[in-house]
Amino acid sequence: MRTLTVQMLGLMLLGVAQAASSKLETLSVQSPALDKSMSVRVYLPADYDEKQRYPTLYLLHPYGGDATFWLGKLNTQEVLDKLIEQKKIRPMIVVSPDYDNSFAVNSRQGIAGVSSGRYADYLAQELVPYIDNKYSTLTNRDNRYIGGTSMGGYAALYLGLTRTELFSKIGAQSAALWDGKDDLYTDQRDWLYATPELKKDRDPFQLIKRVNLKSLLFRLDVGKSDPLKEVNEHFVRDLREAGANVEFTEEKGGHDMEYWSSQLGDLLVFFGKE
Repeated sequence: MRTLTVQMLGLMLLGVAQAASSKLETLSVQSPALDKSMSVRVYLPADYDEKQRYPTLYLLHPYGGDATFWLGKLNTQEVLDKLIEQKKIRPMIVVSPDYDNSFAVNSRQGIAGVSSGRYADYLAQELVPYIDNKYSTLTNRDNRYIGGTSMGGYAALYLGLTRTELFSKIGAQSAALWDGKDDLYTDQRDWLYATPELKKDRDPFQLIKRVNLKSLLFRLDVGKSDPLKEVNEHFVRDLREAGANVEFTEEKGGHDMEYWSSQLGDLLVFFGKE
């Protein structure tokens, strides 16, 4: 009888441990806009319960990345688990989609190293409703957020500023931006802003002039040794002059995984705090 009791207790403890651990799911989402399947990773918090509803954070990878960047290459799952356990952030669902090297825009023609297609439509019009239907999400904009790193920083700003009905918080790390002063990645800039009309529709510097910034919260960060530091500083100045609510930090580091990892906790707290 004693042996049976110990065994049962062990099984009960195992069940508790399993119930309390977060989960990663890998999805293959068929996109009519792109006419192909796209990989997506999803973080579900510990004790995820379909009877409850959760905020949702979309995190976009840098150039050359994929769906595994945030939930795989970075230790985002472990940091989320710790922050939620410490009650520093609310339990939330995190979505890490692959969107190729597209900068998350709709485009008809690409150049070498850039992906063309209706990527903005896929992310905003297909993926968001798909996630809301599959998981127990809070479907209002106040509980849906978007962030990203480098190319993903640009993409988060672009989508957040052009889809304000979907997102209320925007976070950008080391954002790929251009202001005409010692620009880098000029091939990609010239592709994105090939005409004055495209620049008007895609350039975050111009988009903030046409958006109700009071409805959004921003967080930007950049490494002190990052070649994109000055353009990020310029963008933050423009945001603040336009009256936006902006958190901005500059810490030691460059345009690399070590720096992005060092900022991960603060970025997640920005999104996950009440």
